[in-house]
Amino acid sequence: MYPGFAYYQAASLTQLLLREKGDSGLDLDDPQTFRDYYGRLYSLNKPETQAGDLLEAVRAQHFPKVAEQYRLIPQDTIMVLVPYAARLDEYRKLRAELDTRGLNAGWMRGAQGLSVSLYRPRPDHPIVGLLAPAKLPRGGVSDEWFVLGEEFMQYYDPLLGLQPPEAQPVLIG
Repeated sequence: MYPGFAYYQAASLTQLLLREKGDSGLDLDDPQTFRDYYGRLYSLNKPETQAGDLLEAVRAQHFPKVAEQYRLIPQDTIMVLVPYAARLDEYRKLRAELDTRGLNAGWMRGAQGLSVSLYRPRPDHPIVGLLAPAKLPRGGVSDEWFVLGEEFMQYYDPLLGLQPPEAQPVLIG
């Protein structure tokens, strides 16, 4: 799940370059790598034809409107506590604490090392069925914090992030 089509294009181009050049062929210390990437990306995106409202606001020097229009990536994200195999005991302790006390600032601080940020998935995305909303201390559930159940730990990869079955990747935000 990508936050927008431009992000999808950029991610797809990165994957294409990795396939073309292999892991060792993309030298991040070589400026030519970036010239190739951005040259190809901009030939796909044609940025001069996009964001007309933003360009108009810049030309008019209407800076509050520029700030309103300028968003590279939408910031609608959720946090997910994941069952990282190397720290499963810590995950279990956090999950038990969440079940008994509910979500609070101390719990969130403790959960940072085992949490990933995701762009909020659409309600019909398969990842939604794998996530349980965090309980709130006074009843109800959070719409910002979720738990990937231990029974679904095969869908979390420490390098690739969440990889739900039969779905496009969910991007870490």
